[in-house]
Amino acid sequence: RAFPEEGKSIFIMSTLRFFYNSPIKTLNHHFAHSQLSTMFPSVNMTPKVVSSMLEKVGSNRESMVLFMRELIDFTSQENLVVDLTHIFSSSENINWLSIGHNAQDQFHKQLNMLLLFSNDRMKPVYFRLLPGSVRDISSIKTTIAESNVSNAIFVGDKGFHADGNVNALEQEGLQYILPVKRNNSDANYEVMKMSNRKEFDDFFFFEKRHVWFKEGKSKEGRRMILFFDEKLRVNEEGSFLERAYKLPKEK
Repeated sequence: RAFPEEGKSIFIMSTLRFFYNSPIKTLNHHFAHSQLSTMFPSVNMTPKVVSSMLEKVGSNRESMVLFMRELIDFTSQENLVVDLTHIFSSSENINWLSIGHNAQDQFHKQLNMLLLFSNDRMKPVYFRLLPGSVRDISSIKTTIAESNVSNAIFVGDKGFHADGNVNALEQEGLQYILPVKRNNSDANYEVMKMSNRKEFDDFFFFEKRHVWFKEGKSKEGRRMILFFDEKLRVNEEGSFLERAYKLPKEK
């Protein structure tokens, strides 16, 4: 319904890339040697035709939104998780790239991708590309409105936690989960120093490890949850002692 002309080609390309991780130049080879060529004899999967199709589909935002809205289950109260991530690119053909930096503090041209993911069905339902310079909350609010989503949770990283971003999220009425740095002044580590684990609220299992948690409040009254992973603590302590042991001894 969203792509009446390109729908078959999109389906075939997605199928072949799923099974063979095939680049565009070898799609036609896999297509010709598969049952798909018998099912869809009128489809052309040569590199030139596929490239033209992708350009046409990628520029048709209205049809993309129509398709993605059908992926979202508006009849239920499912929870959608929002993630904004950056993609580095050296392309000379994308004029909305802007300079950013990665985890290694290397500056590079980038763009941003905003994703919506159904936490209940474990399924991606929406995406939108944004200029690399756009990371403000208003753009996220606009994007969520475009998808017709009314119940979303924005998940950020430690670098996103700042008073300005938190206040903007709350002003826009967006639910959010943001990790804070370990030296955050609102984090109360006293419960970790106690030998009695009953001081924690409870625990859960993550990757075959038990993780304790304690709920509290920040100075502004925001909900904060402290997590304590005993195995991670032991590993970090051992790593610290090993590095300290290798340091030159003072005479």
